[in-house]
Amino acid sequence: MHTSRRILQATIQLYREIGHKKTTVADIARRAAMSPANVYRFFRSKQQIEEAVVAGALGDVFNAAATAADGSASPAYRLEVVIRAIAELHERRLANDLRLHELVAEASEARWPVALAHSNSIVGLLASLIAA
Repeated sequence: MHTSRRILQATIQLYREIGHKKTTVADIARRAAMSPANVYRFFRSKQQIEEAVVAGALGDVFNAAATAADGSASPAYRLEVVIRAIAELHERRLANDLRLHELVAEASEARWPVALAHSNSIVGLLASLIAA
């Protein structure tokens, strides 16, 4: 497994267990079986690690939406299915993965670039369905 992926998996596990605010880079390094200096070789800061975690979570949302958009149904029906898929994924994360959901919500509320890029991608997907 690639080292950066191992770091992200360790981070996600810790965020799920104790939350992103209580997790330190030293915790992440220990969970990934490496030194904090090695973590910093792949990510400049804890913020950069958090952005990568959020990017992965929001990427899952976009992929679910894009999959729901495929099909031969009417554009109106596909739009409904896409919006439902987005809502259901966020609801599932809120119900089953609260601590990770909190990080994603924080990123969205603070308008992190990764969250804004995701919003733009979703808007583009929705616009393509409306224009169809």
